[in-house]
Amino acid sequence: MAFWGMDLNQSDEFCEIYDEYMDLYDIGLEPAEITEQILQKYQTKAIPHNALFAIAKAEWSLGFRSETVYARVNDIINNGENIAYYRSLGFSDQDIHLRSKKLIQFQHVLQTPPKAPRKRRISAYNRIKRLPKGTVSYYQCDGDYYGFVVLDAVYEGRLLAVTEKLPTTPQSTEAVLNAPALTAIWLLLRSAPKGNHDIGTVPSKGAYNGRAGLFLCKPLSFGINVSFFLDECHQRGLLRFKDTKVQDLQDEKTVPIKFYCEESAKDETRMVIELMNDPASEFATDMIRQAVYLKYFFH
Repeated sequence: MAFWGMDLNQSDEFCEIYDEYMDLYDIGLEPAEITEQILQKYQTKAIPHNALFAIAKAEWSLGFRSETVYARVNDIINNGENIAYYRSLGFSDQDIHLRSKKLIQFQHVLQTPPKAPRKRRISAYNRIKRLPKGTVSYYQCDGDYYGFVVLDAVYEGRLLAVTEKLPTTPQSTEAVLNAPALTAIWLLLRSAPKGNHDIGTVPSKGAYNGRAGLFLCKPLSFGINVSFFLDECHQRGLLRFKDTKVQDLQDEKTVPIKFYCEESAKDETRMVIELMNDPASEFATDMIRQAVYLKYFFH
């Protein structure tokens, strides 16, 4: 791990963890959730000092403080752990003196609330990272509630497993996972639900890779129809599941594929046949051939 000075931010570990923290915050996660997520990466080993310092600095910047992290940071500084570590790396006495000064300054900063907590920054970059794989959330449509799980994330595309109508707002990931499945659908982020409420995250190891779920197409134009929004999904021709819970769709083998065309079934069939015979469409051809249940193409 590289160091190029005695400031806390002159460490690869510090910069990488701090940037990761802010990226996760900008895509919608809350500080307590981000802190827990980063700490979980170090379950099998002690978290490096500079990583803890980065978490504490990021929390402070957002006007949040985890007492566990705050106490550990103070312990590391007060008992000389970090200074002993830097000595072991071979830094000079002058460097060590400067490091001690920087650590004391850092403690003072953490004890003083920021004048203006940092706000979320929405950019083209972090829009892509919104709704990461494994996100469990819900949204409201016409007074009804629907939950969903992000089964896969490929650049701007998201494969969502959507629940049937829920009686109330789901309060846990289990409430969404155990709900009957309405559909599995690929959407672009711009068409994902607005005003959705994240509940938590679940492990998602499936590799769907564009070979599962409902695709919306226009005649002779393969692709996702960006005008389609998730809150319309229960009003359109759907890839429906019978006696299936959302958690069952976490196995990619249980999710078939279907193309939905806004025109007639005849046009849809012709489009798929032409796509299969087009040597330039190798990706689409491979996707079609690897579909789990081809019968869903022509419903």
